[in-house]
Formats: sequence, C-alpha cells, structure tokens
Amino acid sequence: MARAANKAGIPDEVFSFLKELWKDVKEKVVEETWLRIKKEVYKAQKRFSGETIAVFGPPAAGKSTLLKVLQNVNTPAAELQTFSKTELEEQGDINVDFKLSVGPDEQVRFRFKVRKNSDVGGEEYIRKLHWPAVIKGAAVVIYMLEGPKLLSDDSQIYRERVFADFDWLLEQSQLLHENFAIVLGFNKVDELCDTTTYKSFVREHGDLLEKLKLDIQDRWPEHLVSHIKGGIFLSLLEPRLRAFTLNGLVSCFVGDELMKLYRQPT
Repeated sequence: MARAANKAGIPDEVFSFLKELWKDVKEKVVEETWLRIKKEVYKAQKRFSGETIAVFGPPAAGKSTLLKVLQNVNTPAAELQTFSKTELEEQGDINVDFKLSVGPDEQVRFRFKVRKNSDVGGEEYIRKLHWPAVIKGAAVVIYMLEGPKLLSDDSQIYRERVFADFDWLLEQSQLLHENFAIVLGFNKVDELCDTTTYKSFVREHGDLLEKLKLDIQDRWPEHLVSHIKGGIFLSLLEPRLRAFTLNGLVSCFVGDELMKLYRQPT
C-alpha cells in the first residue's frame, strides 16, 4: 500500500517530522533572540547610566512634560497639563525606570541615571543664550516637535523654524558627545488620534516624519548625518497612548539596533 502524502507530495510521516523539527528550530531561535535581548538590555543600561540627555525644541512642544515623564512614566495627566514659560531651569539627576520585556513571560526593569539635564525654553533668543550649556556633552538629543503644527496650514513656517534649530545645532555639534544620537519627537499625537487609530495614524504619517529627517540630513555634512536617527510619535498626556509610545522613548536610550532586535520575536 502506498504511503499517504500531503499536497506537496511528501509522505505524511516525513512531513510531520519536518513540521516538528521546524517548530523546535523556531522555538530555539526565539529563545536565543530573547537571551540576546536580555544581554543587550543590561549592556545598554550600563553604557548609558550617568550620561547626559538634552531635550529642546520650539515653545510648547512638550519639553518640560517629557522630562517629567522620564522621571515617572506613570505621572498623572493632570500633573502634566500645566504650562508655564521656562527660560532655563537646572535640574538634578533623573532616575529613569522602564519595564522591558526580555521574554514571553519575563520583564526586567531598565534603569539608569541621567547625569545632567535642564528644562530650557524654546524661544529663539533662548537658543542663543542657554542651549549651548544644555547640549554640552549630550549623548542623546531629543528634539521635540508640536506634531499638529506639522500638519497645519502653517506647516512650512514651522518647518523653517525646525531647520533653523538644526542649522544652529550643526554649528554647535562639537559640544555634543562624540557618539551623540538625535531623535525627532512628534509630540501631541493625542490631539490627532486615539488608541484605536494610533497605528493607522503612524502608518499614514510615518513618511512625513521620515521626510523631515531626510530634509534635515540634507543640510548636514555626510559624516554627521548618521547621528540623526529618525523620529518617534509621542503622546505624553493620554495614559493609554503613552503606553503605545513607550517603546519610542526607550529607543532613545537603548539605541536603534536593540529596538530592532526587541521587535523580532513579537
């Protein structure tokens, strides 16, 4: 009697063996990937601990709010919604504490201390007065953007302001850490979408943020463009959307390569 075979013409017992073998291999690969993630998380935590971040950008983009969220990711929205103009306010060390998954059922606390940070205003006269001290030695620069303004009728005016800030940053780039990374933070996503539409919003407008990054890179010399890492969509006020954007915040500190690795098993 001929042995049963599946549609591919492979005998059923051989097909079942190959299927189980592939399952074992896949599980082994995923297990090894999670192990690599755990190692990289601890390495990133050790590498970044004690470094300097710089958070700046135009007025009302959410700079002060981001610093508060870094100190406590679960800060109630009511404590974040007060706005007051800041010129320069030196702050003490920030203890950053996130939870990161390092396995299907395992999380580790990603902790580090930011050695120095300053809450600085975004007005152009403040850029000249205080931004040099804020970016000095910074390993990570988070440039905050008021997202809705990039989608408004006056978006070109806003983009020109952004370009002027990055032209200034290029002139001052010698002040930064030698391995500095710059991330664009498209903030106030909660004004444009909710948790049910967030993913589709990001897919729809991802090209907008990417084009802004490329336009900035075109203004920088080739040997420095790799320091401009890309953009993240942020919602700092809406707690549920804040959870959606948490990985974006983490990627500012653990780096792009680790985040690519982190996304692989999901």
